[in-house]
Order: sequence, then C-alpha cells, then structure tokens
Amino acid sequence: MFAPIGCPKRILPTFACCQVSNAQTTEEAIQDPVWKKYFEDGIKRTNQQAVSRAQYIQKFVILPNDFSLANGELTPTLKLKVCGSALPRH
Repeated sequence: MFAPIGCPKRILPTFACCQVSNAQTTEEAIQDPVWKKYFEDGIKRTNQQAVSRAQYIQKFVILPNDFSLANGELTPTLKLKVCGSALPRH
C-alpha cells in the first residue's frame, strides 16, 4: 500500500514483492530495469489493441512524486495543469 500523499519515501505496492525486484520506493523503481520492463510490456500489449496510431503510448516516465494541489500541478477540480517544467526532460 502507498504511504499517504506528501511522504518523501513512498513504499511500492505489494506487487513489488511478486517481482524479481529489490525496489522498495518509487525512487528505486525509477532506476530498476524490472519495473521498466513491466511497464514496457504492458504498453506493448495496450498498443497492440489500439485502433489507430493516435491511441499509441509512445513515451512514459515514472515520476518521483504525485501530482498535487499543494505543488500547483492540479487545478481545484483535479485536472492536470500544463506546466512542462514539472516533468523531466529526455
């Protein structure tokens, strides 16, 4: 189960125990090739079901923190604000 929002170190869900990964926090999962492969495989399966290229997931990033109202990334109605500076550049 995830720690409450705002905690600096978040524990990964129980799913992490079932994988061959030693990552226990989001920060560790960002660097872990097992988690990267897990997401890439899921995206590949999803893209195979896409009707058009417009539905393809082409890129993903695991972010170290949740989007929040407090950090100004969400509107009061919980919609994501467009603020490119909050996302890592690749």
